[in-house]
Amino acid sequence: MLARGRSATVTIARSRLLRQQRVLTIARHLGAIGGSEVAQANVMEGLAARGWSVDLLYVEPGDLWPKWESFANRTERIRASWPEKATPLRSGVATLGAVASALSSNVDAVYIHNPGDLPLAKIVGTLRRVPVVVHLHLPPPYRQPSWQNHLIRLADAVITPSDDAARRWIKEAGVDANRVSVIPTGVDTEWFVPISDSERDRQRTELAVGPGVPMVLYAGRIHPTKGLDVLLEAINQLDGEVHLVICGAGSDNGYVKHLHSMAQGHFVTFVDRRLDISPLLAAADVVVLPSVVPETQGLVVSESMAAGTPAIATAVGGLEASLAGFPDHLVPLGDATALAATIRSHAQWRTRDPELGARSRQWVVEHLSLYRSVSAISDLLERLL
Repeated sequence: MLARGRSATVTIARSRLLRQQRVLTIARHLGAIGGSEVAQANVMEGLAARGWSVDLLYVEPGDLWPKWESFANRTERIRASWPEKATPLRSGVATLGAVASALSSNVDAVYIHNPGDLPLAKIVGTLRRVPVVVHLHLPPPYRQPSWQNHLIRLADAVITPSDDAARRWIKEAGVDANRVSVIPTGVDTEWFVPISDSERDRQRTELAVGPGVPMVLYAGRIHPTKGLDVLLEAINQLDGEVHLVICGAGSDNGYVKHLHSMAQGHFVTFVDRRLDISPLLAAADVVVLPSVVPETQGLVVSESMAAGTPAIATAVGGLEASLAGFPDHLVPLGDATALAATIRSHAQWRTRDPELGARSRQWVVEHLSLYRSVSAISDLLERLL
């Protein structure tokens, strides 16, 4: 995922509220660990551009800190956002300190992006008598704590990125459907853009992709749930027709070694996680997200299409909605043969269907842009106030 190095919301109309409203958000780590951390920073930056005053409480700094510092009205580091089982006393005292810090801000709403921050958010919301909104970027975990489900039900509004995610959370947590808003996570269409042929050639040369060989890209966490073993099986079936680039990092060393062994003897390049993947997405011919579990949306799919690169993904979870305009780009769960065939069908689109990249980008502009998402979230917050 991308942590943008400049403001992506400068073109968003700076519609000021009648009275500047203050919104408090909480982040455990200010790093581009995954899509939810990046999405939180992007959305809050967008709200700031629309006239909201953003207060931030955070536990750990990270590579997104300069971005937060550029638009947040107030930032304060706290020691914990909720009590931890491993250190109940220490983390409990730290959480009380976080409550005091939060109450020192005269906020009009609390808007969080991690359900684990609900205890702190609900305390502040209750004492301040302001609405609490929780944005659920991920699907319900296999075993969701009952207390967390209870707090989600108490939120004044719940946001999910897709209808599929909304249905799962309503079923798992018992959330009132009337309190759930489906707002796709938007993509900055001014940052994710197509690149020139010369820049594309330069990127490919650095990755050792041969001239004229279609470049297939996976960008994201190296984790079994992402279906990379299925992707490598598909690439092996293509037998040198394409060059696969896998960009990301993983903590499961055994799984990473397994993937490297599957890639031996084939055109596969592994590169480490990158903070800015926009040029890499634009340099590829196809981006693949072969997840074997329901994704709430699959942000990299939208990012790649905004960059003018078609995407292929598993037909699970919110990925079907992200690729609703391109149903032939969806493949059955865990089907390496179908995935290989779909890659083969679209890898040469630059010569066979030269407008596919432009159509992919236009789909994102019309349905999945950051502008649309921020506008919808801002409207929701204003209605709650």
